[in-house]
Amino acid sequence: MHYTCKPFCHTISYICCLFLISCISRTPPLEHALMEAGENRSELEAVLAHYSRNTADSLKYKAAVFLIENMPGHTGYAKEQMDSLTDSMLPILRSSVSLSDKQNKIEKICSQWDSIHGPLKIEQDIQSITSEYLIDNIDSAFELWENEPWCQHLTFDEFCEFILPYRCIELQPLDNWRRDNRSTFSFGLDNKLRYALRQNKYSLQACREVYNEIRRQFGLVEIYFPFTPGYKGYPLLSAKLLAENKSLFKSCCETAQMTMINMRSAGIPIAVDFTPQWAERSMGHTWNALLTNEKNIVEFGSFTDEEPGFLRNPWENIVKVFRYTYRRNPDLYNLNQKEKIVPSVFQNVFVKDVTDEYMHTVNLSIPVRFNRQKKTKYGYLAAYDNTNWRPLDFGERIDDKIRFKNIGPTAALLPMIVDAKTHTFVSTNYPFTVSKNNEIQYFVPDTTHWASISLKRKYPPSFHSAEGGRRLMNGLVQAADNPEFINPVTFSEFETWQPSVTIHVDTLPAYRYWRYISPENMPIAMAEMIFIDAADTTKKLIGRIFGTPGCIGDRVPENLFDNDLLTWYESHNHGRDWIGVDFGAPVALDKVICYAVSDANSIEFGNLFELFYHNGKGWVSLGRKTAYDATLYYTAPSGNPLFVLKNLTKGVETRIFTYDYEKQKQIWW
Repeated sequence: MHYTCKPFCHTISYICCLFLISCISRTPPLEHALMEAGENRSELEAVLAHYSRNTADSLKYKAAVFLIENMPGHTGYAKEQMDSLTDSMLPILRSSVSLSDKQNKIEKICSQWDSIHGPLKIEQDIQSITSEYLIDNIDSAFELWENEPWCQHLTFDEFCEFILPYRCIELQPLDNWRRDNRSTFSFGLDNKLRYALRQNKYSLQACREVYNEIRRQFGLVEIYFPFTPGYKGYPLLSAKLLAENKSLFKSCCETAQMTMINMRSAGIPIAVDFTPQWAERSMGHTWNALLTNEKNIVEFGSFTDEEPGFLRNPWENIVKVFRYTYRRNPDLYNLNQKEKIVPSVFQNVFVKDVTDEYMHTVNLSIPVRFNRQKKTKYGYLAAYDNTNWRPLDFGERIDDKIRFKNIGPTAALLPMIVDAKTHTFVSTNYPFTVSKNNEIQYFVPDTTHWASISLKRKYPPSFHSAEGGRRLMNGLVQAADNPEFINPVTFSEFETWQPSVTIHVDTLPAYRYWRYISPENMPIAMAEMIFIDAADTTKKLIGRIFGTPGCIGDRVPENLFDNDLLTWYESHNHGRDWIGVDFGAPVALDKVICYAVSDANSIEFGNLFELFYHNGKGWVSLGRKTAYDATLYYTAPSGNPLFVLKNLTKGVETRIFTYDYEKQKQIWW
């Protein structure tokens, strides 16, 4: 009897479950999800039956339906395997060895794991989640919603996205993160927030309190990411690893995820938002977002000195912002179903566009001017990532126009489609920008009229570069026929900030001694100083270095002549320091070039460059040139073309720009 009772009871229980929930209408998405569950369907049916028995649980039933309907596609590492990996990593994370040693040891474990234990299995939630686990998570989420004042302002839909999900991030194992982490960073939160409760600011203040506690335990300084970009190990996703890992994070994404796990366990409505690509430089960024009592989104970056409520990188231009969600995005789902080639950023269907929560946005209808392929149903909007155009948005094509929604203005963008034959992304119109007045301005070259342009850099100056240029202002270059520089010839071309200064001295007679003098109350701080032979303007002249004694650390005078813009000389004293060169005999010079302390993105002497403009279909070369000055000179199409300048000798950073022909100035995008 003992061995036959359990299967019989289980069968009766399952039949009862089916009977109980048969009276409740099933939506097509729910039925589809239950069918995808396969052999695990009974576990999900048991959850529905559990919450259908009591009318008081009707909202929990609705929550269960939400979770099950959107469950297909969500995945995680098998818990048992991840637990084993976690147990191997925890002693390392808890040890007192250096960050590099921790990294090396963890990478060694990951590199050997597959061969010893086999690769970690990725399971479909819909086919592996248990009724016990799902019920426990729903109950604990509702417990937070009902009892914690910092999340009681949420509507049901908001609760479903910001608190309810049983997993915060994809691949996170189905562990007890919500209960295990609940008290880690939120102990005594009620007592700390008595005043905030009266002010109706409790969600924001609760977030700040937990955030400060996270920073206290993890460190108040910006966290370093010692994992290299090529790291191939398993992500540290389990609740235990994230809680213990107070030093090793691979990216801003992982820190934001860790923050979300800990805050959601306390009932604080947190999401993870991201931009896949900055509008004006490479890379993107991931951060956290809080839904406040006032229904505002408050962004904050993990492990920064700014509390939630202070903007993270407010100077950065953003085209699109997305939010990781539990709910499936039907537009993204349709895109992936209909298109064979989809950009990686849109292959995740659990993402939604929240750009309009951050800024003023516009809707665009862009004509298909080039590559008018009729079979194409979607188009993409791309930003330049310093190397290539990277899709940041998608839109439906209707006739010969592609419609995009919620676009942030003032960035340079390129409309693209997937070529049906080559399966590559090709442009469909000229690059363009949208002004603050919502006007579209295309970057169109006029190849019937050409004009001269002068280029100083291939990438916009950073703060570091600007500061370096400032330290050269009011400096002097002198020539003399004696080492004491009695009665010298003096030049000053440093009146304004410049990444480099070229002083033409070709009208002078030959001089043996040349020097640079720093401004008053300013030490010498210069990356490179080049003397160009008058007889051969492609040739550098080298002499004996002398001048004011002393330097700062390894910033020695020799750095001025080592052909490396990333090293520099910094004098020890402040004010009218000087560095000179004795050529041994009088020499006739064509020019003297002084490079400010910078980022090696200036026009570097002796390097080979190539300039391109965009003709709407692609980049067109304007030729290659070796730089024998700190400025490159080209003849280019007039109008308003978009350019990119590449250093073919070294360096990887490039940036698109237009050119102001009147002011003779590069305008960076």
